[in-house]
Amino acid sequence: MLNPIVRKSHNPISRRDFLKLAALGAGAIAFRPFAKQDLSEFPQSDHLGRVTVGKVDVFVRPDANSRQK
Repeated sequence: MLNPIVRKSHNPISRRDFLKLAALGAGAIAFRPFAKQDLSEFPQSDHLGRVTVGKVDVFVRPDANSRQK
């Protein structure tokens, strides 16, 4: 008789079954309707951005030789 710690399970899941279940789960997550989030309307403008640090230098043009605004 084998040691119970070393003995394999009676019904191990095959690699193929595992891949089927993984694909089914990924498909269920991918195709579920997105939860409606209460997001405010995004402003419409030509110049939009987000500052994520304490200080940002703003230039007149996107050029290294441009002057600061």
